[in-house]
Amino acid sequence: MASAEQQGYNGWTNFETWAVNIWISSEEGDYLHWQEVAEGCRDEAGSDNAEVVELLADKLRDEHFALGDEPYSAEYGLFCDITKGDLWNVNWQEVAAAILEE
Repeated sequence: MASAEQQGYNGWTNFETWAVNIWISSEEGDYLHWQEVAEGCRDEAGSDNAEVVELLADKLRDEHFALGDEPYSAEYGLFCDITKGDLWNVNWQEVAAAILEE
C-alpha cells in the first residue's frame, strides 16, 4: 500500500482532486459561479467553517455528477462511466476549502 504522500498529486489528495480545482479556478465562469455558491453556503451555514466546507463540498459533488446525467451523455457510454468513476475519487472537501480560501 502506498503512503498518503505517494498518492498525492501536486500538493492535492490525488490527480482527480487537483484537476477539478484547476478547472474551477481557471475558467472564469466556473470560478465566479462557485464563488457565488460559496457565499450562499456561508450565509446558510453561518460561522461554522466545517459546516460551510461540507455544504459546499456536497454542492460541488452533486453538480459535477449531474453533468454526466445530461441527455447527450448516454452517447458516450464508456467515457461517461469512466469519468463518473473518477469523480468518486475527488476529495470534494479539499476543493471546497480551496474555494472558500479565495
